[in-house]
Amino acid sequence: MGPFAAISLCGRLPIIESRVPLKRTHIAITQKDMVPIDIHRSMAGSKPKVYWTDDPEAPERAEPLVGAAAADLVVVGAGFSGLWAAILAVTDSPGRSVVIVEADTAGFGASSRNGGFLEASLTHGIGNGISHWPSEFDLLERLGDENFRAIVDFINNNDLDVGLEETGVIGVATQPWHVGEIRETQAMHHRFDQSAEFLDRSTVRSRVDSPTYLAGLYVPDGTAIINPAQLAWGLRRVAESLGVVLYDDSPVTGVEETGDRLVVKTPRGSVRTSKVVVATTAYRSPIRKMRRLIVPVYDYVLMTEPLTAEQMATLRWEGREGLSDVSSQFHYYRLTVDNRILWGGYDAIYRFNSAVGEQYDQAGNTHQILA
Repeated sequence: MGPFAAISLCGRLPIIESRVPLKRTHIAITQKDMVPIDIHRSMAGSKPKVYWTDDPEAPERAEPLVGAAAADLVVVGAGFSGLWAAILAVTDSPGRSVVIVEADTAGFGASSRNGGFLEASLTHGIGNGISHWPSEFDLLERLGDENFRAIVDFINNNDLDVGLEETGVIGVATQPWHVGEIRETQAMHHRFDQSAEFLDRSTVRSRVDSPTYLAGLYVPDGTAIINPAQLAWGLRRVAESLGVVLYDDSPVTGVEETGDRLVVKTPRGSVRTSKVVVATTAYRSPIRKMRRLIVPVYDYVLMTEPLTAEQMATLRWEGREGLSDVSSQFHYYRLTVDNRILWGGYDAIYRFNSAVGEQYDQAGNTHQILA
C-alpha cells in the first residue's frame, strides 16, 4: 500500500491567526459558571490568512505551462494526492516522464489548509468504519495502519522538516452523555485489539487541564500532528528531485482523446500523454462525470499566538496529543511546534452547487463562534 492521502480532511480551508495572546480568563472556567469571553477583543488584530502558508520560506511558484509538451503521465493537481501519485509513478518506474499541471500552486487548497492531523483511519473513525463496512473493517484498518507508517517513514527517510509528532489523540467528553459514548468507543477498539485508555475526569484533566472535560479516551497509535504546508512543499521538492516537472498557474481546460493518446489542455499550453491521473479532489474535475462524486465541505479554524511557558504549564498538555470532542458538531485542536493552539470544527458548510473559491474563505460568525 503506497502512502496516499491519510491526511484528515478536517479544517481544510482558512486559518485566522489571532494576534492577541490567550488570556488566563479564557481558560479559567467552570461547568456551572462559564466566564464570558470578549469575542471582539479576542479577535482584534487577527489576520484573515492561512497560517501554514503565511510563511516567508514558502517556495517560489513554478512557471506555467506554455506551448506543447509530452510526458508518459500527466497528473492534474499538485495537492497531496497529485504529489504522492507523481512520486510513486517515478519511484515504481524509474525513467518514466511525469508532468504535474496545477491550477494555482503546489499544495494550494485543502492540502495546505487543514488542521494538520495525520491519521491512520481510512473510515473517519472506528464507529463509522464498523457501521458502514463491517465485513471489511479488519482489512481497512490494516491498510490504514500500513498507509500511516509508510507516510511517517517517507517523511523521516527524506528528512522532511514538517513538525511531525506522533502524539496519539484524546477524544474528550464535554457533556454527561458523552461519557457513555466514549466507553462504547473504547469497547470497539478493544474488540479489534487496539489500544484505547479510558480517562476519568481527574485523569483527563491531569493530561490537559480543562474544567469542561468530564472524561476522555486516549488512543496512542495512528495519529500524528504535522505542518501540512511544509509536507506539501517537501513532497514537491522530492518529486522535482526525481525528475517530475511541475507547472503552476496552469488550470486544465479540457482533456481530449486523439487516437491512442490524450491531450491535456491549459490556457497557454498542452501536454500529450498516454495516461492522466485526475487529483483535483475538492476542486472541479476536468472530467465532467467525476464531478457528481465529489462534495466539497468547508470548516474553519483559528490559530492563537504562541502560548507562554506559564500558560503551557497551566494547561499541562505535556503529551501534546491531538484533541477532539465527541459531539456531533465536533471540535478538534492541537499544538504547533511553537506552542500555538489551532482550534477547528463546529460546523461543516456546503456551498450551493459544490462551489469552492476565495469568496468562501471567511464564514461570517463561524470564526466568532469558534473563538
